[in-house]
Amino acid sequence: MIQTYVENYRGRPEHAFLLNTQQNSPLSTESLTKMFVKISDCLPSRVRQELIDRSGRRTVTPHDLRHTCAVVRLNQLLQQGDSMDEALQKLRAFFGWSRESQMPVRYARAVFEDRLAAIWDSALDERVAVLRAIPV
Repeated sequence: MIQTYVENYRGRPEHAFLLNTQQNSPLSTESLTKMFVKISDCLPSRVRQELIDRSGRRTVTPHDLRHTCAVVRLNQLLQQGDSMDEALQKLRAFFGWSRESQMPVRYARAVFEDRLAAIWDSALDERVAVLRAIPV
């Protein structure tokens, strides 16, 4: 869908942003946020409820996509064997952050929290299985 938009509707604006106005200028933050509210309103009710249950919010934001992209990309870099320092530096380049930016470290925290939760779940499952195997 994005490729179709770029090839058929975006035009050739003089900026690097994906979405632009009819005048080929970048969308304002306010306009983009309003678009995400409308998109969020079109989500199926079960998906909207899951969003509320997980985040306490009723809409998806542009920042949510940026956050998800950073976490997924960092996971990919680590899984392909990059060291943490190398992966963080690649994130800095990809997102346009300075070489000293601490932003990738903030996203790394989410990666570690997910990994730690998976380890805890696995360890708990193993312990419960051992306990259940003990004859009563």
